Amino acid sequence: MNTPRWLITGANGYLGYRVGEQAARRGEAFGLVRSADRRVADGVAPVLGDLDDLASLDRILLMVRPHCVIHLAAMTKVDQCQVKPDESFHRNVTATRQLAIRCQEMGTHFLFASTDMVFSGESGDYDEASESRPVNLYGEHKRLAEEAVLEVCPTATICRLPWMFGLPTPQYDGHFAGMVKMLIAGEAVRLFDDEIRSPLTTDRVASGLLDVSLDRPDRRLLHFSGPEKVNRYQIGLWAAESLEVPIDLVVRCQQADHSSPTPRPANVSLRTRFPNDVPALHDIDIEADVRSYASRIKRELNPEESETDLSCDHGDETR
Repeated sequence: MNTPRWLITGANGYLGYRVGEQAARRGEAFGLVRSADRRVADGVAPVLGDLDDLASLDRILLMVRPHCVIHLAAMTKVDQCQVKPDESFHRNVTATRQLAIRCQEMGTHFLFASTDMVFSGESGDYDEASESRPVNLYGEHKRLAEEAVLEVCPTATICRLPWMFGLPTPQYDGHFAGMVKMLIAGEAVRLFDDEIRSPLTTDRVASGLLDVSLDRPDRRLLHFSGPEKVNRYQIGLWAAESLEVPIDLVVRCQQADHSSPTPRPANVSLRTRFPNDVPALHDIDIEADVRSYASRIKRELNPEESETDLSCDHGDETR
């Protein structure tokens, strides 16, 4: 088998950094970035380019000739999408469609990362056959992007991803690491108890995406789902216990307490009809992952406190 070669858009992002990190260990990884100051993982070859520059994009695809393009670049801040709808549509729908067309023309597998927020949140426990009815523009534009991808690139794979947590990257702390740092500093954190998700770590999602890009299961749509339906308040409690800080630093709040221009779905927990297609998501204990990652972040902030290996097995790290 030829060495796999990936082109990853959004390779400097919170998830993209981890995808690149693992891809570089499993083959050749190229990261599409808009400027030289965008940090990618070690072993990833940065490629300067812009999804809006179609001539440059064509040149990059011909130069890299990836077996798979993993498209992670997106406008993901839901409030920004809500107040800047034209920009959101362009970045989340138009750019995705243009890239999918080029992958179809080149015979390159196109893997598109979508979101659990394509659902209304009225019932939760959504599988791949559930009707998508988003309640905000971010979810709506991702839904439209899914339709565009399947229209212009029928061999593509769409992976709907849940809320993720993980270690910080050089450019992004992420919500979870920010929460952990506040708790360590003795600062209170306010977390929703009425927003239900099926969380996963960025490392596990990265491993799953790479597996799908290699195995190419006979599915056009896959859900990446953690095994538990959890709210962020519970995640905060687990983290606080692991960090051995006062539990009362974790303050319960509700969506109604949050002033936002954006409607938010209450329960977008996912499940999959095809669990065997993503082995990287088997045998997961979310509570254990939360506790482990909180401890790892604390150790990185205070490396002299412990020499104990607190890393958890993600199934791919020894490959």
